[in-house]
Amino acid sequence: TTLLLPSSLARMAGSENGSNSARSKADCANCKANHYGVASNMPPSVPIRRVDLIDIESLGSGPTAFCRCYKSKTFPLCDGAHNAHNAETGDNAGPVVIKPMPDADVNREFLSETTQEEKLRLPPGSKRANNYGVVSTMPPDAPSRRVDMIDSALAVSRADAEGELRLCRCYKSAIFPLCDGSHQVHNRDTGDNTGPIVLKRGVGVDVANITKAANEPTPRSTPKSTSRSTPRSTLKPTSEPKKPAVLRTISMAEVATHNTPTDLWTVIHGKVYDLSDFVQSHPGGAAVLRMYAGKVADEGFDGVHTEEVIMQNLPAEKLVGLISAGEMQSGTAAAVTAPDIDLCLNLYDFEAVAKRVMKDSSFAYYATGATDEFTKQGNQAIFRRIKLVPTVMVDVSNVSLETTMLGARMSFPVYISGAAKGGLAHADGEVALARAAHTAGVVQMAPHMATRPLREIAAVRTIAQTQFLQLYVEKDRAATARTVREAEELGFKALFITVDSAGIGKRETDLRLTPGGSAPRSVASKRRWADDLSWADLPWLRSLTNLKLVLKGVQSGADAVRAYRAGVDGIVVSNHGGRNLDTARPALEALVEVMDALKREGYVPSQPDGTPGSARATSGTSNRLGCLRKCLGRPVGRASFEVFVDGGVYRGSDVYKALALGARAVGVGRAVLWGLAGYGQQGAERVLEMLYNELHTTMMFMGKRSLAEVDETSLSGVRDAMLANAWSATRENLTSISSSEQPDTHR
Repeated sequence: TTLLLPSSLARMAGSENGSNSARSKADCANCKANHYGVASNMPPSVPIRRVDLIDIESLGSGPTAFCRCYKSKTFPLCDGAHNAHNAETGDNAGPVVIKPMPDADVNREFLSETTQEEKLRLPPGSKRANNYGVVSTMPPDAPSRRVDMIDSALAVSRADAEGELRLCRCYKSAIFPLCDGSHQVHNRDTGDNTGPIVLKRGVGVDVANITKAANEPTPRSTPKSTSRSTPRSTLKPTSEPKKPAVLRTISMAEVATHNTPTDLWTVIHGKVYDLSDFVQSHPGGAAVLRMYAGKVADEGFDGVHTEEVIMQNLPAEKLVGLISAGEMQSGTAAAVTAPDIDLCLNLYDFEAVAKRVMKDSSFAYYATGATDEFTKQGNQAIFRRIKLVPTVMVDVSNVSLETTMLGARMSFPVYISGAAKGGLAHADGEVALARAAHTAGVVQMAPHMATRPLREIAAVRTIAQTQFLQLYVEKDRAATARTVREAEELGFKALFITVDSAGIGKRETDLRLTPGGSAPRSVASKRRWADDLSWADLPWLRSLTNLKLVLKGVQSGADAVRAYRAGVDGIVVSNHGGRNLDTARPALEALVEVMDALKREGYVPSQPDGTPGSARATSGTSNRLGCLRKCLGRPVGRASFEVFVDGGVYRGSDVYKALALGARAVGVGRAVLWGLAGYGQQGAERVLEMLYNELHTTMMFMGKRSLAEVDETSLSGVRDAMLANAWSATRENLTSISSSEQPDTHR
């Protein structure tokens, strides 16, 4: 028996693409949400789920409680039905409440009713919420339920900044109580039909009308109790492909027999997939899939994808069965334990821990450079060739490291650079890095090739936090335009366009451990990324967005001047961490040339607090560049142009030297990934904390009270370092055909 909503209520919740159409009773005969009987309101052409679109302007000044037990007679509002539901089922559900919380800590957007002390009093094995594992936030002497409190002002601000605020009702979200899209995987796995509450301004239903609609006469019937073992076919709409009532259990021995390119099965998270028809079209290349033919692919999959990618690319019938829990457990290797984090005294220690705990091929993907790795080695070595010249007898009792980056305030001039595949280090990947950036008070540049979806990375951003997006331009320019629109909608503030990757470097350590390399050279991949990106694309990129544009990968003074004249908002002096073109100059050496060229052009950087410098207009610009400036709407002689650098930074003194040579801020990519690999979010936070403390100490010893006082006069040997060999003349610590070990940590 299906519980059907009144037509007025069924219409009130639009789909995620803006549709307000509801399924007919016939369509909804077997479409139940959260196994509790609330019908789907999605049209037949979209995945089955229940989504409620609410006008956030209608919330009013009092509290608004939204139901998450799916039993309320005023659904999607809460009427207290969770109390009876919990008593009957042993569940632990409760509402999400949006109300004014003027005394709320603005650094915490989503607050529970309980204090940390009360949470600690929860007895071991306390009841779960909604039977999906989210623990109660109520103290033991209160009714057991999960309640989440959200300050209404913060909710409105978040919805305005990102276009909408999504609240999870499947209890599976990694960013609960916010939605991260986990309901799609949950629905597929269980036959469920849940979806989020979506709060938007000026769109959706006025909450004042919900109770009125709920009081209209309506045919209601008591839903039968639906256990999670109910055959999936009874929970799916008749319009979808029919599937077996229960997925059969398959042995690993049977999976192992399907191990050829034309008959290829693999196991991901205990689920058996038939990938035979997908091998040649896999964007990562056929070699990667063949590597896991007839085997468990969790190690290769988790660092690069979430399960959502399976839903997007594979028909449902390609899920052919399940591996028994016992067999999966017996094949699980024991995890390598990281030492106590307090034993890590520097970034080299974090790298050593990462090498110890990571899968060899995953570590190689992060650590490898192109061919002989001279440029990767040189990025780090050049910092050691430049010497510091301290100033003594200066009052440094109050040293400030604060600065701005494209207008975003930062606690110190280091940002998390966009390094791909954060999931190879930790399951939370870029989401954990976003949280670490907030803790450290710095900007996160999210990578285009992130493991976690961009919406998840954006969802954990706090009100005061700023995120940028690193962007690869695709041959399909329409695909790039879609990514840019998504970045705008999700609240990213700038695009860092990678311009040094017309191809992929030959990374031999990576190639030895991963067939085809972790940065694949598959036909599908070559079709995707643009090798035809040129200066002529800049007006088109500017036409797509009002976000700030920064070119990442500039390595010469001439290109820096061209970017400056073209009207972009900044550049990153970078050689892609030495991963593309070996024997290219170290980034710090290129920075010296870049700043010299820009100064000749009349460029004067703004102050660390954002106060503009002075700059003269430049004459003699070519007609072509003049056209670019006109198209981009940016004048020449701008002090708003900013220069950043990344590559080889392991010490706070390295950051100081880069700033003294003209960089506005310094990007770190590998370093935070080492911390993430060993200790998750805490490790990334500790890496940033170390850099902050080391830079602060360097500033004190150098006699500098603020970043405005840091310049090249406090360095010695800069020009000599530019002329010296940037690297040793021999190949050091590289793998060979006789060795599959990783390169040792350079110290």
